[in-house]
Amino acid sequence: MLTAEIWMTLIGTVMAFSGLPQISRLVKRRSADDISLSMFSMFMFGQAWWVWYGLLINSICLIVTNSVAFMVNLVIVFLAVKYRGK
Repeated sequence: MLTAEIWMTLIGTVMAFSGLPQISRLVKRRSADDISLSMFSMFMFGQAWWVWYGLLINSICLIVTNSVAFMVNLVIVFLAVKYRGK
């Protein structure tokens, strides 16, 4: 049976990939006019602090899930800046 830490790491990682449809949409449309950079920037700020907290308490769940989410949102912000105004 899976422990709660492993289970929540799996669930959290799946949730962290929830930005992939947004990435796909950005790449297909090559437009980011309807993307809120401030929202994704705030998400990244919060995720960075959760990673830090996870490191402090040695929680693999917090470190993995928030690192993945941070990277997905970083790609969204990069693409939004790249396609802004096109």
